[in-house]
Amino acid sequence: MMLKKILKIEELEEKFDKHIESIKHKFAELKCHQEYYYNQKFNRIIENFESAKKYGSFPVLLTAALDYSKLTATGSNITSSFVIRCGTNNAGYYTIGAGNVKYYMNKKPNWLVRNCAKIFFDFTWKDT
Repeated sequence: MMLKKILKIEELEEKFDKHIESIKHKFAELKCHQEYYYNQKFNRIIENFESAKKYGSFPVLLTAALDYSKLTATGSNITSSFVIRCGTNNAGYYTIGAGNVKYYMNKKPNWLVRNCAKIFFDFTWKDT
């Protein structure tokens, strides 16, 4: 009985040692990756300073942000629409809200579904 407990304790110690070694290895890998990324970023900063020294200004950083304040639309008949189609053979479509969104369907829903969609969601069915 005592021998079995000692063997189990030794097995657990071996498992813990393997787990600790695995964790140490993962931390070492992480350290290598972090050093690599740090060196890349640091080299980029040094290159920017060398460029500024050579050309008199830092390089322009390009961003993907749009300035929406400069977008304008004029006119009285500006509307947008969004259409969803399921194939080419459509029985009709639901209009959602003011009619700017249209969801085309291959099969016409039954009376109950159409009325519930109208009452609960304000979806209006139109035959094509």
